[in-house]
Amino acid sequence: TGYDKQATVSWSEPLSDGGTSLLTYLVSSDPEDLAVSVPGSATSTTFGDLQNGVKYTFTVEALNSLGTSKKSVASRPVEILGPPSEPLALKASAEDSTALISWSAPADTGGRPVIGYRISSFPGNERIDTSNREYTYKGLVNGQTYRFEVSAVNELGVGRSSSSSGIKPIGAPTSPTE
Repeated sequence: TGYDKQATVSWSEPLSDGGTSLLTYLVSSDPEDLAVSVPGSATSTTFGDLQNGVKYTFTVEALNSLGTSKKSVASRPVEILGPPSEPLALKASAEDSTALISWSAPADTGGRPVIGYRISSFPGNERIDTSNREYTYKGLVNGQTYRFEVSAVNELGVGRSSSSSGIKPIGAPTSPTE
């Protein structure tokens, strides 16, 4: 099974250990030819640092003190999927009582299309969901510092967020009062 840059690979012990104890198993991936060595008592392992959106197959070899078995038949393909990475190039600018924020799509969609973006504002912790790559906040308090976070969303969940530096809307003073 695979999820968010990881895959768990399981196998059964060989029918014969060759007459001596198994020392290790060598589990390999295709593509990328990654390999993990695990103790001979194990029958599963987890691969990390895989690429979301890529289909992998895995093979297993058994090793004892006399040698190495032939590789197992490759597993059926496992597509690694997960939430998207953080949006890129987040920009925030302030005007009178407003803030315009914009960003670019994430580099990694998690293997599925991005279906929207989640924006949070601080202070206030207001959450907005949008399908656009820009948003204008209105009704902000002039002179108050605001920070924004944006996360990409796909069918598998909400990804990591990008954060803006603090911005401060400013404007003309209000009318004097008596």
